[in-house]
Amino acid sequence: MEKGCAAVGRAALWGNVLGCVLLGGMALLVTADVVMRGFGASLSGVFEVVEVLMGALVGCGLAYTGVTHSHLEVEILTDMMPRRVRHALGALGALLGCAFCAAVGWKTADYAVDAFANGECTPTTSFQTWPFIGLLGTGFFLLAVVSLIHVREHLRERRRHDA
Repeated sequence: MEKGCAAVGRAALWGNVLGCVLLGGMALLVTADVVMRGFGASLSGVFEVVEVLMGALVGCGLAYTGVTHSHLEVEILTDMMPRRVRHALGALGALLGCAFCAAVGWKTADYAVDAFANGECTPTTSFQTWPFIGLLGTGFFLLAVVSLIHVREHLRERRRHDA
């Protein structure tokens, strides 16, 4: 089980690295477009390419946020509860999060398959959209797995995070 958790952590880290690369590429693309506008020219389709990349960027960072416990947690009430109740509620919340992320991942993956089958692409640049939609879905699936790991941690009452 520990090897599986380590593999999920590595996948989340590499997803985050890919997201950083996409963000850097988007920044360079927008900067180049702005500079070119200063000379009276423009890169056509920059807005739609950045729009497509933004969805993939979100998917790339989802699991890393879960693995590093960098997400927002409001613990005002749960901190006053007994330890077992806190862990039970934490496990329930993580299980509901897993179900939600798996459902969103499934729907997004279904949309990516439809986009591939229909040859969906951006209007100006004819950029294929399905790989980027697929990255978003993959991020949700990986976050669902991270949520299952959190359920396990809560049930073992050994959850560690920054407080």
